[in-house]
Amino acid sequence: MTLTPDGSANSPTAGGGRSAAPAQGEPILLIAALGRQVRAELEVALAPLGLTMRHLGALGHLSRNPEASISELARRAGVSVPSMHATIRRLEQDGRIERASPTGRGNTARLRVTEKGRQAVADARERAAELDELLLGALPAETRKTLVSVLRRTAEEINGRARDA
Repeated sequence: MTLTPDGSANSPTAGGGRSAAPAQGEPILLIAALGRQVRAELEVALAPLGLTMRHLGALGHLSRNPEASISELARRAGVSVPSMHATIRRLEQDGRIERASPTGRGNTARLRVTEKGRQAVADARERAAELDELLLGALPAETRKTLVSVLRRTAEEINGRARDA
């Protein structure tokens, strides 16, 4: 992705062309536009691994919270429960997760990330690190550190507001 002085971007890996990034104005609009662009770049980087952001999110959350229900995964991903069921089925078919308990008749699915799933997460992290370097590598280390700090504080603020709502 190449950011231009007017705030737009060209992205050769995510479909090319100029984005709809705002030329100037509110930081939130720039963050939203960059979020879309970076997500598209990451989706392209994950595709050769047979993963999407939704797959990666489900694998990551299940790795950290093995007791998570499919409903909880859906809420965290901002998708419907049937959509998350489709994601889980795909991860099962790919051998990245397995059911640790039988389902049906009101039983909550207990899911477990397999070794193949853990390896997929590790591979995805490598792709993300490569993308970090590609997109942010020209920034001085101190600027990158500040950027990460600001983004984390912003995420914490947003998450705090969501919990309070």
